[in-house]
Amino acid sequence: MEMKKVLIADDNKYMLDALQEIIQIGGYRAEVADVDRPFKLSNELPDLILMDIKMSGKDGRVICRELKSKSRTKNIPIILLSASHQLHDSALEAGADDFMAKPFSMNELLEKINNLLIKK
Repeated sequence: MEMKKVLIADDNKYMLDALQEIIQIGGYRAEVADVDRPFKLSNELPDLILMDIKMSGKDGRVICRELKSKSRTKNIPIILLSASHQLHDSALEAGADDFMAKPFSMNELLEKINNLLIKK
């Protein structure tokens, strides 16, 4: 069985490294989005997207809305991340399937990922 692919978008290198490690520990294939370019998905769509809300000049909620409005990407589960607990409601309003405030536990993140991928 092929490993599910999780696309990670975060402009903090340390967080990106930690998220990659967590994803791989969970048994998934981690792919990193180039946040210095306009957000584009390759032809091989990810099974789930894990994205920071506040990235240098980009808002993950805007990207989330765009992805959820397109027929090709609307069914990809998206978990938005933020250091601010206050962004929970706006993340869900943007169409995110789930939200996590940083810092979070590895087990909690993997549980959320597993739950969303089981539904898919």
